Amino acid sequence: MLLYSVLAVPFFFLLYLVLPFIFERFPRLYRSFVFKPKDEWGNKEEHFTCFEKHQLSSASARNFYVETSDTYDKLGVWHVLPFEHEIASGIKRFDLGDFDKALSCGAPIFLYFHGNTKTRSVPWRVDIYKLLSAAGYNVITFDYRGYGDSSGHMTAESDCVYDSLAVLNFIYDHCGSSPVFFWGHSLGTG
Repeated sequence: MLLYSVLAVPFFFLLYLVLPFIFERFPRLYRSFVFKPKDEWGNKEEHFTCFEKHQLSSASARNFYVETSDTYDKLGVWHVLPFEHEIASGIKRFDLGDFDKALSCGAPIFLYFHGNTKTRSVPWRVDIYKLLSAAGYNVITFDYRGYGDSSGHMTAESDCVYDSLAVLNFIYDHCGSSPVFFWGHSLGTG
């Protein structure tokens, strides 16, 4: 028991004094622990515009960009229509106006905030979008600045907030009376 006590003191000294000091002096190191925009899935345009690669219908999903208010970076965004909307309309290909109408038609909207790694196009996230779409929800998801096909670089927590607000403002500008729900994990829960 004494050995654990002896080891605990240096551990807590390192954890609560040394590491915060290092992170304060070297913010780039801290950012590399928190924000991980590198993606082995690739950041090529086809990962964000060719929905068939993700077993999503290109007729019922669109890729577009929203501008942030603080640095005017462009955020890559997906809108996946509710599956029932696609079936009921019988349309094989929707135009941009149809997507905007779908946001304000009363169907609930889920804004999905992904975690601190990879992009909105990784398979396990796409499975969540498909599940929500099949349940009758519009799904809006985006990549934070520096992730995926979004421009800019993530430098602080406030960047996540500005990015989230930019997409949320887009939704509120188009949703009418449709209810908006949030779903996030990891970094996206903050």
